[in-house]
Amino acid sequence: MKRIVIADDHPIVRIGVATLLANQHGLQICGEAENGPQLLDLVARLHPDVVITDYKMRGEHGVQDGEALIRALRQRYPAIGIIILTVLDSPLVFRLALKRGANAVVFKSADYGDLLAAVREIAAGRRYVTKEMAAFLNSGTYGALPLRAERLTLRETEVVRLFVSGCTVSEIADSLQRSKKTISTQKRSAMAKIGAHSDQELLEYARHAGLV
Repeated sequence: MKRIVIADDHPIVRIGVATLLANQHGLQICGEAENGPQLLDLVARLHPDVVITDYKMRGEHGVQDGEALIRALRQRYPAIGIIILTVLDSPLVFRLALKRGANAVVFKSADYGDLLAAVREIAAGRRYVTKEMAAFLNSGTYGALPLRAERLTLRETEVVRLFVSGCTVSEIADSLQRSKKTISTQKRSAMAKIGAHSDQELLEYARHAGLV
């Protein structure tokens, strides 16, 4: 029996996912969480095989960063399966999520069969990429996403995301365990690549690119 924890700040999403998986042979929903801290607490207590979680969830301190949550789960529980269920449409975010340890990213608009297939594959120790997601990542244009954003490295992308979410350079350095000098350098490099000449332009670009 594969044990699953669901995390989303919208109750109706949790109910929908739980209902979908409840009667599936070999799967058991063992807990639900509405934010990152609750999810980490449940995983510590229940030791599930798979986590299905939203990327951005509201909490006591505003919207919580999904990349940090994935990183925490993967560092503490290397063998756990992580499925991101999201409405975001940013390939940069998806690449970062997969790089940090997510096993699959599934759109909330996807067919229910995609989520079920993802759960089955991840529970068996494999990764899963939906056809929709594969086409999205390999399209070369990523919809309205400016191509300049593709020049950013994954490290530059995570620095930009944390900065525009309200973190200071010092806080980002502490979170990512890098020096303040390195964070400042990566921020300047990212701004140069996307053509942002001020923090406000960086924020506007990040919003347009789906990074916040």
